[in-house]
Amino acid sequence: MEGGIEKLRKVILDDELGICGELEAFMDNLIDTYEDEWAAVVKDPAKRSQFRQFVNTPERRPQSEIITERGQHRPADWPQSYPPLQLTPDQFKTGKENWTWITVAKKSDMVSANPGTTSVAVKYGDTQLAIYHVPQRGYYATQQMCPHRRAFVLDHGIIGESPKGDLYVSCPLHKRNFTLTQGTCLNDSHYNILAFEARETPDGTGGIQLHLPPVEEIDGIIGTEKWLVRQAQSEALGLSAAAQAEIVPPAKGIDCGGGCGSNKLDW
Repeated sequence: MEGGIEKLRKVILDDELGICGELEAFMDNLIDTYEDEWAAVVKDPAKRSQFRQFVNTPERRPQSEIITERGQHRPADWPQSYPPLQLTPDQFKTGKENWTWITVAKKSDMVSANPGTTSVAVKYGDTQLAIYHVPQRGYYATQQMCPHRRAFVLDHGIIGESPKGDLYVSCPLHKRNFTLTQGTCLNDSHYNILAFEARETPDGTGGIQLHLPPVEEIDGIIGTEKWLVRQAQSEALGLSAAAQAEIVPPAKGIDCGGGCGSNKLDW
């Protein structure tokens, strides 16, 4: 009878079918063609620049207060919710007629992997702003912070168009949709953001300009320091469910293996 232990010996140990040779060839090819993509980014300044928080400065700005707990540093907890917030241009002391066109980025900063919309974040004083480019529609700008959860994320939002033709940015966290021209929230009337005019530099030098109020005024309204997530405020508003934990003793009659208690997470 064909087969048996001798056949297995020939296939497994002697590689009678050539399977081991094929596997070795596959492995050699994998090793020879392997590339560490992250190492390539670190070594390439052009690629590395795409991971900057702001395209107009190498500075980084924390999005929340850093607290110390049990000797370790960590971001402050998020509260359960924030009160509604509506930000409008009439909160500035300086009227729009006295605002200034400020160059904050370059067209080359709007790197895109496809013909679709692109967006970046810039820093102006202590304020974070998001700039968007929509093909055939032009440049737009808004504050970077979504007022719903005080998160500086709008440059990562999806650009859409309402049935009335209004372009909007949809916050990537909870999908509040803010128009790019007025900052009106289309699906939650409790919120409004600041929107700013944007354009290419008129002299053709390839810059992107925003029409902005004095830096001290904009910092006073939407500056990062003012809207950081802070532990004391979060505790006053009530911590989010993920931040709550209650330490309880083990149930009677249960052997916890010499442990000194169990954690009960309040989700």
